[in-house]
Amino acid sequence: MPKQERTTVPVKKDVLRWARNTRGLSTKDAATKLKITEGELEQFENGNSQPDLETFDRMVSAYKQPESVLLLTTPPPTIALPRDFRTSGGRRAGLTPETRLALREARELQQYVSELVIDDPQLIKSLKIKPATTTENPEQRAAIEREHLGVSLAVQLRWKPQEDSFNRWRDWLEKKGLIILLKKMPWKDCRGFLLLEEDMLPTIVINSEDMPSARIFSLFHEYAHLLLGAASIFQATRAQSPSERWCNEFASAFLLPRESIKSHVKERFPLAGKEYDWPVTAVTKLATYYRVSRPAMAIRLQKLGLAIPDYYEKHKAELHSYDARPKPEDPPRIKKNPGWKQKRKLNEVGLTAASVILKAWNEQIADAMEAADVLDLSLDELYGLEQETQEQKVRYVG
Repeated sequence: MPKQERTTVPVKKDVLRWARNTRGLSTKDAATKLKITEGELEQFENGNSQPDLETFDRMVSAYKQPESVLLLTTPPPTIALPRDFRTSGGRRAGLTPETRLALREARELQQYVSELVIDDPQLIKSLKIKPATTTENPEQRAAIEREHLGVSLAVQLRWKPQEDSFNRWRDWLEKKGLIILLKKMPWKDCRGFLLLEEDMLPTIVINSEDMPSARIFSLFHEYAHLLLGAASIFQATRAQSPSERWCNEFASAFLLPRESIKSHVKERFPLAGKEYDWPVTAVTKLATYYRVSRPAMAIRLQKLGLAIPDYYEKHKAELHSYDARPKPEDPPRIKKNPGWKQKRKLNEVGLTAASVILKAWNEQIADAMEAADVLDLSLDELYGLEQETQEQKVRYVG
């Protein structure tokens, strides 16, 4: 009986190499995921052979690309990283595959929602901001932006700490016309980033691996970058450029208004001043009270002359030690209730992006299958997302 020939898939070598590089995988790591040898992968990428159906299916999964993209004759345009990505010391560096995937997914959603808004500008409120420069006083600009946003300190203190506070700030900013996404990325890669492209809706992406209080600081750090008009990736450990210092000072001043903080701190901590080296436990209590992260509180105390001049740098490691979400060594198995995927998706994309897509779908501007595909949901789950979105809108009224 003649040997059955292996069915191969006619993929182009340049597209395969592009897909692997876009995912941020080395040939060794990619070969492991594809369950083939490095030599076999190199043969595919050199055009000397082509993958069989089973290997091609693994490529779709490993590279996180649809079949239609992997079957293109030439690679699609590569999405550039935000301009302001640095690591400690200002060295350029690559990002892990997980963060590259989060960046790509965020850009795809940004583009899709932006195209819907171009077709119907009434889908979202038009964002109106006055550009800022690093020569502007971040303290004064923070006060102006806070008044423009319309959230008083008294309102901020009524919110529950952690998750509720972040969700409330997110809701207020989204109502102004921003897209704010939560994406899971390795914590050491970045805390968040801003996507600022011509003819697209400004999009802030926050790392869901951060604790909610730390996310709040990242949120307003990236909002400050939006005011400056610079796309960015924020890392707490990177070199402090003038724009980074400005954004940090803006975020701290926005969340912790000068006069209120000074009077409150002086009343509760009479020793506070330029010679006072705060116990980190006391900074933690203040941070919890104001619904901010410990690093944000420390930066503010230092800036206002209520702590030693190098307090933040001196205690940086301890201040940031609880920013990342703790990971149990043996994660418990959690039963997933009906609707869990819709809830998770809404938490990821936020009310603004979800509402624009759902409204466009209801008005027949967007195709249901296309909308579901962009959100990685089934059609039934898309209906569930609509219900969940309506419930959350009611939850955050006022």
